[in-house]
Order: sequence, then structure tokens, then C-alpha cells
Amino acid sequence: MEWDFIIVGAGSAGCVLAQQLVTSGSGKVLLVEAAGSDRSLDVSLPFRMLQPLDRYDWSYRCEPDASRMRRSEGW
Repeated sequence: MEWDFIIVGAGSAGCVLAQQLVTSGSGKVLLVEAAGSDRSLDVSLPFRMLQPLDRYDWSYRCEPDASRMRRSEGW
């Protein structure tokens, strides 16, 4: 298969971009998402965000930012 656009990440921005490209008729769009099901209570309960869960967190770090005193924060 051939695609005109490949969007990696079906978060809020990825889904909006894919929808706009499809409805505008700009071409064929492939939307790729790595996440699994969010049915686990570990994901759906907000207080669980305070506890690190390695199976849901890929532990990516952003580049150190000079405007934030060279801190590298989790993504």
C-alpha cells in the first residue's frame, strides 16, 4: 500500500491532523499508534499519575531547556 501522509501518534493532535487531511481530500493517510488498551484502572484513575508505572511510561526525556534552568523533564 502507498500513503501520502504517515502520522505517528494518535494523540489529540495526531487524530485532528489525520481527520483534517482525510476530509480535505489531500491524500491517503496512515495513522499509527503504539499504545494499547486504556481499560486498566492504573490508566483511568487520575491519582495513579503520581505513581510511576513502567509498563505504561516509556521514560522518554526531553532535551535540557535553557529557559528552564537546563532541566530535562519526563515526556
